[in-house]
Amino acid sequence: MQLRVSSRADLAKFEAVRFVRDLARKSKAPALAQLASRMASAMRLGAAAGEDPFAKVKGLITDMIATLESEAEEDASQKAYCDKEMSEATAKKDDLTAESDKLSTKIAQDKAASTKLKEEVATLQKELADMAKAKAEADELRAEEKWPSALLQERGCR
Repeated sequence: MQLRVSSRADLAKFEAVRFVRDLARKSKAPALAQLASRMASAMRLGAAAGEDPFAKVKGLITDMIATLESEAEEDASQKAYCDKEMSEATAKKDDLTAESDKLSTKIAQDKAASTKLKEEVATLQKELADMAKAKAEADELRAEEKWPSALLQERGCR
């Protein structure tokens, strides 16, 4: 910015622009840097036209404040939307986690019941095999007992 400082008014203009530029640099705010640039331009053009450059600067600042407020409102509504979506997603996740835990418990219970039933089936099969073996032995003994008496009957002995 090239301002000629020839009066107190010029010095005030220069100081106002420098203050906004320094503030933009310190806060790393592009909007303030743009405002400083527009202020310098308005002051140069206003001084050349003989107008009050601070009236134009005041308008620039008012416009920037309105823009920043509008952006802040948009950000606030976006944040509210994001907060709402996050709370819904968290609630859904919690519900699904609870359902998953419930199903995991049911699966573990069913596996335990299945194991118990398999053990009972194995026990019953062994008992059936033992009973079939005992029946076969009993049938064999009866057959052996019948054989001598059948032979005696054939020979006419009672």
